Amino acid sequence: MPKTSTERSRTFRKKVKEDFELYNFYKSIDRERKRAERSKPKVLGPDEIARQKKLNRDRVRRSRILKKAKEKETVVSGDREEANVYATPQALGKAVGNTCLKAQGRERLL
Repeated sequence: MPKTSTERSRTFRKKVKEDFELYNFYKSIDRERKRAERSKPKVLGPDEIARQKKLNRDRVRRSRILKKAKEKETVVSGDREEANVYATPQALGKAVGNTCLKAQGRERLL
């Protein structure tokens, strides 16, 4: 049965690693390839920059819309529906956190 490409690659790598000179030869070639890749300038053209900015704006806009829709959802508790009275989760945490801290402070004073 013929070998798969993965098996052929494994045997080739094993053969190369066993031969010290061949291993260093391939390593030097790979080193040069990586050095050339790193030295390429990573400058984008004005069209590409504009496209990236537009994609980012659209992504942020979509995320904000979804977040706002999620916050506006009503919470069902029992038989009646209650709207979220706090504009943000941070406002809720601040309100609840302060009352808890005040209660803990009174306990320490007593």
